[in-house]
Amino acid sequence: MKLPVEYFMATFTIPEYLRTAARSNQKLFYNILFNAASQSILKLAKDKKYMGGQVGIVGILHTWARNLVFHPHVHFLIPGVAISNDKKKILFSKNHFLVYAPSLSKIFRAVFIKLLRNSDIEKINYGPAFKNDWVVDLRAVGSGQKAIEYAAKYIYKTAISNSNIISCKEGIVTFKYEDYQSKKIITQSLPALEFIRLFLQHVLPRSFQKVRYYGILHPKNRVPFNIIRLLLRAKFHIPDKYFNLSGGQAGVKCTNCGSDMVFVEILSRASP
Repeated sequence: MKLPVEYFMATFTIPEYLRTAARSNQKLFYNILFNAASQSILKLAKDKKYMGGQVGIVGILHTWARNLVFHPHVHFLIPGVAISNDKKKILFSKNHFLVYAPSLSKIFRAVFIKLLRNSDIEKINYGPAFKNDWVVDLRAVGSGQKAIEYAAKYIYKTAISNSNIISCKEGIVTFKYEDYQSKKIITQSLPALEFIRLFLQHVLPRSFQKVRYYGILHPKNRVPFNIIRLLLRAKFHIPDKYFNLSGGQAGVKCTNCGSDMVFVEILSRASP
């Protein structure tokens, strides 16, 4: 259920030097990626400098680049609304701002490395992890409709569609894809076995859950989410003359029951 608030999309990517180990331990790496990324968002959002409460996020795993290269990353959709840390207020994000992306990147790296060190995977060189910043892309996406449509297609989509396969003749598969940077259509030909290898590395482990919910969007926390959803359905305008009131009748009717609504206060992101 989409909320009438500003949405954000955060994309968390595994550094290239870890991808070989990730491909050999997909289920474990993907779980660590989900856990590290979600914990980072939830932790930073609770900081009073930002949202000051618990947000809700939906994560979708994506493992391929357009040329079928192994490139695991997770897209998170985040509505700009939260339940305050004391669970007494509904808080909203600033226009086009949720949290500071570089801070999010540092927390993500620290949590990911900690979880990876605690895993059973051996022979990983952690030295390069701290030489460069990890990539976390965070951007405002308006109402979220286009971002939802973009992310949703990866739920059932495979690494390549039939329409992108041009031919398969004499043991050679020719396919096309759009280059991410130049936006040009690239044609590539590969031996059939190499093409199959590239494709199969994107087949997820058996029963793996590629869409996950956290915070107030987690199924166990749907009560606060439903409260927010119901409150935001009551769309009304408070006249300017009531903005400085601390209480009393606002002269606005509830769109659901028709009763007079009582104006209490206007909450901003900076409210304690």
